[in-house]
Amino acid sequence: MSKNYERIASANEQLGNGFRFQALRKLSGTKGTVYCWELVNFDLSVTSISCSFDNDTLAASFSGSAVYQERFYSIVRTISAPSGAG
Repeated sequence: MSKNYERIASANEQLGNGFRFQALRKLSGTKGTVYCWELVNFDLSVTSISCSFDNDTLAASFSGSAVYQERFYSIVRTISAPSGAG
């Protein structure tokens, strides 16, 4: 992830029809940093999140109601922790 950050960031910031970039969230975990790009549609009814894990090929994504956004991030934090530490 680190050596390809610029390319991955550029791809994640490309906006789909009806979406706008909202935030880049960085989560620190014991396995490294997780970079999550958040997009929202114009009426804010749909959130799209794409996460890439530093030092890993793992990725996670979410698309749906913002009501479930923090639950998604909780799962991402669990994944970024070492085995047995969730």
